[in-house]
Amino acid sequence: MSDLKKATEVMQLINGNDQQRHKGFDLFNRYFTMEFIRFLQNRGLSYEDAKDVCQMTTIKIFKKADTLKELAYARTWMYQILRRTLFDFSKTKQNYQKIFEEYDESTLIDSDGFNKIQTSSSESSLINHIPGKYQDRSSCVSGELDKFSIENPERAHALRLQMDGFDISFIADCIGRTSGATKEYLNQCRKKLAPWLEKCLKMDVL
Repeated sequence: MSDLKKATEVMQLINGNDQQRHKGFDLFNRYFTMEFIRFLQNRGLSYEDAKDVCQMTTIKIFKKADTLKELAYARTWMYQILRRTLFDFSKTKQNYQKIFEEYDESTLIDSDGFNKIQTSSSESSLINHIPGKYQDRSSCVSGELDKFSIENPERAHALRLQMDGFDISFIADCIGRTSGATKEYLNQCRKKLAPWLEKCLKMDVL
């Protein structure tokens, strides 16, 4: 049975009567628990943390089961919940170093090859740190991403999918756009994010 059919079967059962929901829970554990844990471990979580995130994800999937409108997107929908749960968990752990490494100066170059962050020589002498706000780049990125995610939740979600290594077609399915529109949307998202991380990129690393 394909992964898509497994997800469809599980979601059909979860939305059924009590007996069907019980069977759906058993099948969910059989089909997806270890798959989710491996997915989370591949993103740096320990086995214990991965189990915790997987458990939180399972609860959310069962609570939100009736919000899934198209069974054809059952697997994508479950992974959306898994990634959002991982994102929330990572924020709690304040684990943003990987995100910062991926959003370095090279990432902040637009499609025409122009760096979107211009720093003059006079500015360079004043960017050792940001007094009274952030102690280091990690805390800076953490704080700025929090702000960006609050004000731009959809953009933050799309960028996180890309950082997780998912291809354009998968991201397009997740955000409900065509592949072409998704490429343009991600480009616009990066441009929106750049000013938020500018101050972090200007900080000296001690």
